[in-house]
Amino acid sequence: MDRLELDTFVTDWDGVIMDSFPAVIQAYIPIFQELTGRELDTEWFARLYSADPKKNLETLGIHLSDLPRAMEIFFEHFPNLCKKCKPFDGIKRVLEGLAKYFPKIGICSYGKRKDIECLLRNHDLGRFFQAIVGFEDLTDKDETGVPKGKPHPQCLQLALQRLGSVPEKTAYVGDAQIDYEVGKRAGVRLVGLCTYGRFEREGDLRALGADMYFENPEKLLQLGEFRAGSVD
Repeated sequence: MDRLELDTFVTDWDGVIMDSFPAVIQAYIPIFQELTGRELDTEWFARLYSADPKKNLETLGIHLSDLPRAMEIFFEHFPNLCKKCKPFDGIKRVLEGLAKYFPKIGICSYGKRKDIECLLRNHDLGRFFQAIVGFEDLTDKDETGVPKGKPHPQCLQLALQRLGSVPEKTAYVGDAQIDYEVGKRAGVRLVGLCTYGRFEREGDLRALGADMYFENPEKLLQLGEFRAGSVD
């Protein structure tokens, strides 16, 4: 890869910073129960899970018109389930390192900002981020009235706006195909994908041809090679 001069690092939350995959799967149990009247086979669903909620409803045989209620149910249960979640091993040390390289660091997530902020406080990670964009910050909505999530780029674009950053000097890291698409649509200079988050199969992620891949959190420090300048 050509030498880059980047000053901004924006990351997804679930699957990059927070190990929340089990909680996400558990949050779909009450969705499936209410909207189909049946019990969810979580092992089966975990194998087919997508980071795109619309695709998950299709997998579960739930009509897209039920998306608003599905999201309501998800956010009713996910915060409590996620209280047991922990950041990936070594992530605080990684963020400390990245903070020396990038003066601007933000989070771009389809999760609720208030829940992310709570977990950041609980795990002493909030000091690393200057901007957090979540579900309640998104204004563009789809045909069901639900805020457009990834791969729509509004989440990442809003994070860059709040950071005072430009796409040409930004590295964006996610853990799913829709994160790759978000980065490309937003026009950021570098799009990286984590293969340790468990939200999607590693082979599928590598087939996308992202700029960089990270097999564990420590590998994120490789982004420091592209910094515009270290931060005192």
